[in-house]
Amino acid sequence: MGSDLRQDDVRRAGFRPLVSIGAIVLLVVFFGVSLYFFGSLRHAQLGLIDDHEILRFLGPDHRISLTDIPGVLFNQTEVGRWGHANRLRPLYYLFRIVEASLWKDDAGLWYLTRMALVALTAALIALAVLRGLVSRARSFLANLVGFALALIAGLLVLSLPAWADIANRLGPSEIYVSLGVALFVVGVGELWRRPSGIGAWIIVFVGYLVIVGSKEDGVLFLVPLAVVYLLLFRRSARPWLAGIFGVVSVLFTAYVTIGILLGTASTGEDMYGNSRSVGLFVRVMVGSPLLGAALAFLVLTAAAEFLRRRSAGLHTGTRLGSAPAGLGRVAAIASDYPLTLSSIACVYLILGDGYFYQNYYAIILTSSRYGFLTDLSVVLGFVLLMAAAIRLPIDSVLYRVAIAAGAIMLFLVTPLVQNVHYGRSFHVQSAILTDTSVIVDRQIQAGVAALAQHPGSQAVLLAANPLAYERVFALPQFLAYYGSTTHAFLRVAIPASDYRGKPLLADLTSQLRSMVADGRTEAGWRIFPSDRLDPSAYTVCFSFGAAPVQPNCDSQHAIG
Repeated sequence: MGSDLRQDDVRRAGFRPLVSIGAIVLLVVFFGVSLYFFGSLRHAQLGLIDDHEILRFLGPDHRISLTDIPGVLFNQTEVGRWGHANRLRPLYYLFRIVEASLWKDDAGLWYLTRMALVALTAALIALAVLRGLVSRARSFLANLVGFALALIAGLLVLSLPAWADIANRLGPSEIYVSLGVALFVVGVGELWRRPSGIGAWIIVFVGYLVIVGSKEDGVLFLVPLAVVYLLLFRRSARPWLAGIFGVVSVLFTAYVTIGILLGTASTGEDMYGNSRSVGLFVRVMVGSPLLGAALAFLVLTAAAEFLRRRSAGLHTGTRLGSAPAGLGRVAAIASDYPLTLSSIACVYLILGDGYFYQNYYAIILTSSRYGFLTDLSVVLGFVLLMAAAIRLPIDSVLYRVAIAAGAIMLFLVTPLVQNVHYGRSFHVQSAILTDTSVIVDRQIQAGVAALAQHPGSQAVLLAANPLAYERVFALPQFLAYYGSTTHAFLRVAIPASDYRGKPLLADLTSQLRSMVADGRTEAGWRIFPSDRLDPSAYTVCFSFGAAPVQPNCDSQHAIG
């Protein structure tokens, strides 16, 4: 038996170069596909939604030096208002400010970075699949099947419809969350292969910090992280260092969580006006088909992994359900089922993501950035199920071919992965739509030029719907960045039907209407009270939505 194990080691060592070659191929393929999907974004310009932050960070001199980054982070973001803001994303803003320092206001470079991050996310998850399967492969055919599944996994990730809501905008934090998730998956996979390797602990640690520091629902990853430490910490070559990583992770999670809780304590609502009703969450989850799908993945993966262990003669001898009491025994048995535990993590992410975002429409959102982790969890669950089937100790060539054919068929025809069919056209159309921001930028520039040509002129912002709120905040910052020092005023024409029965939209409408009379100039706002309007001054109007043409506008520019 010892010689057979040595022969397996030699055989697997011979396949190691395939991992490096496969990783390079996957990286090239996914970068090419990402560029193919989102390539038109290279010509887009900065938009009003979220992108005004970039201009605010750059300031009047249009630059950020490396020494300026800490000051911008603490003085211009919620990081410096810990406990007084209802969200806290320290690493998101750090990454964003560093990007502003590098790319400045060149939107093309910003969007190219997002294309690269999308491709890198898909490539890292595919690499985790590739390494996990090839390390256990017994034949060249098994390696080909592993490579095919890794390719499929990456394509599934790359074609998630949520990317159209993430890569086509410069504000969403999910672009950084996705990279953190990919690093976490890679690190956990490496730990299960070799728990003593300190490099894998570093990857898990970095991935976890990126996730938690980029978006609120990242704190949910504390549970999968705790499972990793429970099962693998004692097998680390340097437990003191892995322990430090764990302590820092918990402290960072507490810093983010407590900061958010303090910020929302007075209202019981998040920044979007949504409550945190556990009862509503339970009702949504019970009625969601995703819950059934997640449990099915869990059962099927557990069954496949159990059969593999039992038929290979590698089971510990303790059957499920009959383990002696004791945390150590539970950890020993559970560590024998890594794919099962990974499936549990997928179930947990689906539940957790649903909790964070179910209050938007009282459903679990998918196909958008708010359900991104849910979509990604479903893909990972599918890949885990196929991986469990491939790893069954059946050496028949026919079985391997059948598994490969089954994976390809599932990839092509099932509703779960049909996004690949529509991914290209969906992403390309969304990218073209984002590219219309060029028109918005031209309209802003034309308005700035008109203001500059008429000394003493004034700008009036026309809001026709509640969602113009952020644009009303952003546009004066664009005007200031482009050199205009004019006063900005506001006119509101929002029908009651647009906000009736919708608390968040009603609140936005109320704030817009109050600014018409009272103005608002604090905390970055530059809207002045309407009684300071000069009816005789040259007036340039910027309209949001279907705003009617105002008779007192000397020129009007539709911003969208």
